[in-house]
Amino acid sequence: MYMKEEASWCGRCMSNPWPGWRATKYTVYQGESPGGQVLFTHEKPFTCSNCPVVMYGDGGPLRCPCCCCLPYLETRDSNRNLLGTSRYICDTCLFVPKFQVEDRNGKPVFRVR
Repeated sequence: MYMKEEASWCGRCMSNPWPGWRATKYTVYQGESPGGQVLFTHEKPFTCSNCPVVMYGDGGPLRCPCCCCLPYLETRDSNRNLLGTSRYICDTCLFVPKFQVEDRNGKPVFRVR
């Protein structure tokens, strides 16, 4: 398999202070080059960061959790049919990252902590 990432230069630059912010598309191809058949894609539109930098200090960046417009990836087959979604989950334990994997109907399949 071969995976190609498509993301803007500006989005890549902003990934340090605002991780999860940029719109990104990962295309997975059969074979060892992008010339093979597309197997599936993972796509993420522009979203808010789950933990953006508020300011930099002597001890490094100070991050503040954010629970609105959180990052998610949609997985689609080669015909653009939705296979499922992976979502960042925000709850009372804000600093513990959690992702929920859902099927095409939005039903939770499992959670990664």
